[in-house]
Amino acid sequence: MAEKVATTYHPLQRGGIATRAAPTAARLSTLDPRPSPRKRWKEQQTQVQQVQHGQQAPTPKRRRRRGAHILSTLLFLTAIAFAGIAVWIYLDEERDQPPERVPPEVTPGQNDLLSVRNALEGAGLEAAIGRGTSALTDQLERPGQLIEVEGLDLYVFIYNAPETSVEERQAASDALDPAALTLETRSGQPIAEGLPLRVSSGSNVIAVLAGGDDEVAAKVQQAIEGLT
Repeated sequence: MAEKVATTYHPLQRGGIATRAAPTAARLSTLDPRPSPRKRWKEQQTQVQQVQHGQQAPTPKRRRRRGAHILSTLLFLTAIAFAGIAVWIYLDEERDQPPERVPPEVTPGQNDLLSVRNALEGAGLEAAIGRGTSALTDQLERPGQLIEVEGLDLYVFIYNAPETSVEERQAASDALDPAALTLETRSGQPIAEGLPLRVSSGSNVIAVLAGGDDEVAAKVQQAIEGLT
């Protein structure tokens, strides 16, 4: 089909004869907005090459899938990071905690002041070895060493003969009269005057609790009688 060419008339042209206006590139582009055949051919060749190399032209659906894949990967890495932080915090707290104190093994019949304190703590009592104060009584040959139990004074008399400690303690317990028992310092000053004295014995130990209620006394007795 022949191309239509626009004709214009101008009064100053010869005899008013019509002249043709040459079509311009801008006017042609407005007439046909589609890509030129050469540009379409290049796009087709690009798509063919992508298919040959295992690639496909990005589509909106493919872009959405790729975005979802990236997001899931980021969430996975974030979860791993949080798990690592949680493990690090747990291990750091474990390092900050003091190591659990394991009572040393005691040879039967050879309990010392430390093992007595550990036994008291094992019975659920707060116990600490006292300083400086020891108790004497005319009914026992051994001096009593101080352990503070729940704010009360507990005097511990230990028999430590290598082979006869338990027998010696048993003989001392049999001869002891709790009702007539009194305690005093090395200088003769009375100790726990006016307080009830409760006696417990076990293994190679005799313990005298000054004051306290029945609940504390029962726990002390349980701890002392449980000594090996």
